[in-house]
Amino acid sequence: MSSSTEVEQKDDHFEELFQRLQPKKPVAGGLVANYQGVWFDADLFQATLTFQKHFKAIDSDIILATMPKSGTTWIKALTFSIVNRNNHSVDESPLLFSNPHYLVPFFEIYLYKDGNIPDIDSMPCPRILATQLPYQFLPSSILDCSNCRIIYLCRNPLDVFTSVLQSW
Repeated sequence: MSSSTEVEQKDDHFEELFQRLQPKKPVAGGLVANYQGVWFDADLFQATLTFQKHFKAIDSDIILATMPKSGTTWIKALTFSIVNRNNHSVDESPLLFSNPHYLVPFFEIYLYKDGNIPDIDSMPCPRILATQLPYQFLPSSILDCSNCRIIYLCRNPLDVFTSVLQSW
């Protein structure tokens, strides 16, 4: 999964587009820009655009969509366990030795990071993949061209806010 067939470098076109969004410097961190109502840093913006351009969904894909601090790790572990229940005994489950985030990778945070274009076609079916991007940023191959399943997990915003405060 981590190997890529090619890498899309931050070219002048990408930098030009990001600069046209008039990035701002928040209180902490680097530059962020608002694109279609969502704030992105340059790296996440590039990964999102690469994901949109190159990902080809297939009908057996399972896409886990969550917001941060909404049970992402839990839903990844649960979905992986259900899908792979016949492939591993309880004593040999990969979840005993690996973090769910490695077994069910994020598109924008892991797979397409730094312009990587991973060889997702080599993943066994059904492919279980995750995102924390809003619905409108999913590629058309997910939204229009396939019958893949999207599992969306949400949480009461007040509980999310409390969870964020507790993690600081």
